Amino acid sequence: RTYADRLETLANVREAGISVCCGGILGIAETEEDRIGLLTTLATLPSHPESVPINALVPIEGTPLGDKQIAQKKRVEWH
Repeated sequence: RTYADRLETLANVREAGISVCCGGILGIAETEEDRIGLLTTLATLPSHPESVPINALVPIEGTPLGDKQIAQKKRVEWH
């Protein structure tokens, strides 16, 4: 699914009268601009989500992304 598809899903959920919860996972190779873009997109929606959880990836050994993060000794920077 595309980013536009995801935004359409949010609109459909809202239109159906369901509370919207939409957030992100940090630490999956996004840039600072990606993080800012997510927050800007959510902040400029016609109606804000009721909940915006932001989580950090917890790398798990034996998973493709986890192995990559562990090998590169990467962790989420909260600045």
